[in-house]
Amino acid sequence: MKRVAVPFVLGLATFVELLGPSAAQAQTPVTILHDFYGYPYGGGPSAPLVEGRDGNFYGITSFGGSFNRGRAFRVTPAGTLTILHDFKGGGADGEAPSSKLIQGTDGNFYGTTAAGGASNAGTVFRMTPAGAVTIVHAFAAHAGSPSSITQASDGSFYGTTGYAGNGGTAFRLAADGTFVTLHVFVGGPTDGAGPGPLVQAADGNFYGTTYSGGSNACSSNDDYCFGTVFRMTPNGTVTILHSFAGGLSDGATPTGPLLAATDGFLYGTTLEGGSDDCILCGRGTVFRVSSTGTVTIVHFFGGTFFPDGGLVQATDGSFYGVSEFGEAIFRITASGATSVVHHFSDAEGRELSTPTVGRDGYLYGGAAYGGTLNFGTLYKMTTTGAVTILQSFFGGREGAHPMTQLVQASDGNFYGTTYDGGLYNHGTIFRVTSSGAFTTIYTFGGGVDGGYPQGLVQGRDGTLYGTTYRNGAYDAGTTFQITLDGRLTTLHWFRGDKDGGFPSAGLIQANDGNFYGTTYGGGAFNRGTAFRMTPDGSVSVLHDFVGGADGAHPTTALLQATDGDLYGTTSGGGGNTDFPLYDGPGTVYRLTTSGDAYAVLHRFNIVNDGGDPNASLAQGIDHNLYGATGCGTSRGGALFRLAPSGAFATLAFNGSRCDDDSSPPPNALVRGSDGTLYWANGGSVFALSPAGTWTSLAGLPSWVTSLMQAADGRLYGTTRFGGAVNAGTVFRVDVPHASFGTHVHAALGDFDGDGKADLVWRQQVPVGDVAMWLMDSVTVKQGPVVAPGMPLSWQIAGVGDLDGDGHTDFVWRDGTGGLWAWLMSGLTVKQYLDVASNVPLAWQVVGLGDLDGDGKADLVWRGMQTGDVAVWLMNGVTVKQAPVVAPGVPLTWQIAGVGDLDGDRKADLVWRELQTGDLAVWLMNGVTVKQAPVVAAGVPLTWQIQ
Repeated sequence: MKRVAVPFVLGLATFVELLGPSAAQAQTPVTILHDFYGYPYGGGPSAPLVEGRDGNFYGITSFGGSFNRGRAFRVTPAGTLTILHDFKGGGADGEAPSSKLIQGTDGNFYGTTAAGGASNAGTVFRMTPAGAVTIVHAFAAHAGSPSSITQASDGSFYGTTGYAGNGGTAFRLAADGTFVTLHVFVGGPTDGAGPGPLVQAADGNFYGTTYSGGSNACSSNDDYCFGTVFRMTPNGTVTILHSFAGGLSDGATPTGPLLAATDGFLYGTTLEGGSDDCILCGRGTVFRVSSTGTVTIVHFFGGTFFPDGGLVQATDGSFYGVSEFGEAIFRITASGATSVVHHFSDAEGRELSTPTVGRDGYLYGGAAYGGTLNFGTLYKMTTTGAVTILQSFFGGREGAHPMTQLVQASDGNFYGTTYDGGLYNHGTIFRVTSSGAFTTIYTFGGGVDGGYPQGLVQGRDGTLYGTTYRNGAYDAGTTFQITLDGRLTTLHWFRGDKDGGFPSAGLIQANDGNFYGTTYGGGAFNRGTAFRMTPDGSVSVLHDFVGGADGAHPTTALLQATDGDLYGTTSGGGGNTDFPLYDGPGTVYRLTTSGDAYAVLHRFNIVNDGGDPNASLAQGIDHNLYGATGCGTSRGGALFRLAPSGAFATLAFNGSRCDDDSSPPPNALVRGSDGTLYWANGGSVFALSPAGTWTSLAGLPSWVTSLMQAADGRLYGTTRFGGAVNAGTVFRVDVPHASFGTHVHAALGDFDGDGKADLVWRQQVPVGDVAMWLMDSVTVKQGPVVAPGMPLSWQIAGVGDLDGDGHTDFVWRDGTGGLWAWLMSGLTVKQYLDVASNVPLAWQVVGLGDLDGDGKADLVWRGMQTGDVAVWLMNGVTVKQAPVVAPGVPLTWQIAGVGDLDGDRKADLVWRELQTGDLAVWLMNGVTVKQAPVVAAGVPLTWQIQ
């Protein structure tokens, strides 16, 4: 689908304009819980190593590190690696070091970065042997891209840049930072362009090459592009010694620095030349420059050589370099005899940098890629070609780019996935606590276990279930089960044909205990499938998407609505002739769990309601379905509502257009426990109250990819990008109550024992203060804060007189499932008591009341996955009995209140059916249901019991 992604730096303002002034309210506090560091260990070296005076080797990587801006390292001849510095980028220390370090006369190391600095044009930096980095010079805008530098006999540093003056410059940098441009290269017949590193010869002058320029034209429009060899005096006077001509008798496009050899000549390489087929063809050359400036071709390469970079001279007098697209080391003598010393395998490394000759006679070098995990290697090699791998670099252990919804498991922690990153760059599964403590519990290997995970759900057995988009036995994705401590079992390998392939969303567990999901491709028509999976991994296809009017390529998770059916969206199909790509811009459909009934409920129109619905559907308390499309025409994608009758309405537009190849901003939807609908689009989070009031809650630094409401009432989510290294974040939003205030009326109870109910208030943001209003009818007698700064992960589960002293007490639930009691005497907490630890968060306290008539409040529980109703009969804080009084009550029935309805001094239960509005009562005798009549049928759902 062609799309234009509208930058969401302006997202909040755009939506406020679209939604009206009521949405323009103060932003809710956002806490970043974790920044993903997808590539903290970097790739392989991007430049030759240098041997320090301590006998160790020093080098750089151009990316990776804690900030993904590159790093500097030290490696011993035995292979012990030490990270010395992680480049931060910007004006701090530069970014993307890519040239060989040198060790100065002061013992420090000097190098250059391709970017960073005050103008982001690169830097020259100094690094102590311990890794402390200081910027010596920051290049001005359009005057940077420095190559390696050299320290001359006068103590100053000399080097070149690739961009200034269009053709590059040569410069001198004094140890005190004084910078002088010595020469500006202009290209053409009298000068070169694109200078490489300099070398100072015995005559005190500097020698180098330019990649292009010179007196020999290589095309009909006199584009002088073969390159040159030049000499430069210390004051910047440049003389062209040789203009390469290409063809059979000469080289072309020199690469790498020149080498001052022991025989007094300078040696270098060209990437091309040595062929009469065309003047810029051939496999490259090795050339020699005499002290008088005469250039002689030593060897014309053939086959697949292509020398890449400069040469080094080993203790045997021969020269060594890299060839064959960075995959081999070759040897050449001064007389021109050549041989391949070693051809590197993928396991040993690829894209080699020019080696360095150590004092021990070995050649030491690095590879940007290859190795155990394809993140590069360090090696040493004898002059006969025996290679020892010193180090294989590895990628970020904790993954990058979280793109699927978090799930809060029964242990109170949040679990999620990253799409890529990790040791094998195929994604991870992680755990993060509400305070931000982070653990990677599994790293996908990209083999039979799959790769690129798509989402998680906690099953009733307490383990997590999910899918991967690729890999597995048939490279079409998998389903898996994983324990909370990280033990993964692959349940199913998709084949990509009849059973579907490439699942693009996670699973849901339905009321029947089975799991349901979709695949993007495969199936009978290669347009994707909807499938059922038993807990042991047996998969059955329920529907093959046909394309056209039927829909195609589902990409979002399914929703089981209160009617028991499954609802979902397709990213294509629908048959809309205004958008022929993918047979239309998508659909909303309904599917029974048996698969015997499938119906398209809405076919999107790209003009009126957008296309590519990329958020999983949510069901509101009004029984309508809510979703969002990613993009559209002039108004963009839309947040929409779909009624059970099929009536469709757009609620807001995001401005993202479907007329470019870029991806639209993702959408995420979740219904809060109070019926509020939370919508994340791009980097903005909004709330839509049941009354239809819009509020702008938060702005995130990157596109939000998931959103969920936790047991503590706050929103938790992920961003695909952003964070310290732009690899994504986990965040928390402290959401106000649906009243959109910062204080919430939390409970009523007679706390001071005067026979009159009092009010409890809870501050939602930014702290969790608890206040009480002791009331005398409508008069507030006292209103102090009784518990300042209570963690928002602790929620008031209910109030009631637990100890029978005539004063109402608090029952609290912490973020791990623990249950606590505060026994009160008016405004004073008499005792803080631990009632129960680690009660699964799938069980929630839904009410307190004296069910057995002993004068002490009891607890009513609801299993939010099973529908079970349980009662804890209490004696103070001691549980006397804890039976399940009604297993498997449909979750469409919710407990709306607990109280003594028939005057027998035993509390009863009030129920509300969420589809019909029916009101029912369970008259209780302890844990026995005496009667269960429906007392009012069809009460409008716009009326709620508070």
